[in-house]
Amino acid sequence: MAFCLRIADCVARVRGDGVPLSPGPDHAPFLCEEVASPDLDWRCAALERSHPSGRRCFAAEGVLEASRLPGGDFLLKIPCGPRLRCETILTPDAAHGRFALAPWPEDAQLTTLPRGFELACQSLLARRGSFLVHAAGLSLGGVGVLLPASSGGGKSTLAGRCGPLEVLSDERVAVSTRNGPRIHGTPWRGTAGRVRADSAPLGAILFLGPHGPPHGLRPLGRAEAFRRLYFHSFPPLWDRTGVAEVLAAAEEIASRVPSGELRLPPTAGPEAVRAALHELGAA
Repeated sequence: MAFCLRIADCVARVRGDGVPLSPGPDHAPFLCEEVASPDLDWRCAALERSHPSGRRCFAAEGVLEASRLPGGDFLLKIPCGPRLRCETILTPDAAHGRFALAPWPEDAQLTTLPRGFELACQSLLARRGSFLVHAAGLSLGGVGVLLPASSGGGKSTLAGRCGPLEVLSDERVAVSTRNGPRIHGTPWRGTAGRVRADSAPLGAILFLGPHGPPHGLRPLGRAEAFRRLYFHSFPPLWDRTGVAEVLAAAEEIASRVPSGELRLPPTAGPEAVRAALHELGAA
């Protein structure tokens, strides 16, 4: 079975190689029609043998190990649990990828695409002027608002207080620069479970600060906005070209979009975000 997903401005075709596969509920809103030449052709297969490692180019202990294979492909090894082996192979141009898992779940379809798919999308998006950010994304009156924060920073709590048509994502947001700064919903949801296959022109970046006083907005300069935006982004650290593209895109966004640190009380809702937009002149 094969299906296509549209994430930001990119189309990924996902197909099972002799294994049961179907789009899960997280990815279903992003289904699109089959295209002749997708940006990423992604194949899921059962892992028969571990691929020989190449030259290691990135390692985060217990999270991810990336190597460059002799032919130029990227090999990503991701922990999947105590009994599972999994690996992702991605071509240098981010056009083709393979995820392999062993053992494959017996008598069960793979309905939630593995973390390797998100990693492949990091390279795919980076090479097209986009990148993923650990943030909530809102569309308030047609104005896109990016709310980056670390885990526990209040992204999902704030998104949960917004209307269903106001939230693009409460966990991962794609930021693109192709046709002007824009934010897009993605299939990777947070604790509020809010994802939407839609986008909005980016009007402001509001970095969520601590909940304690003093509450309110503190505008940020271009350099500080760039530093914080890159800190909360997900660049493909195994891919030198992809990292360079993310750096350039983040610099462009920081120079064109008004930014600030927003400190909100735990009970704040979307009205506080709208007030910050007015204060920045972005509403």
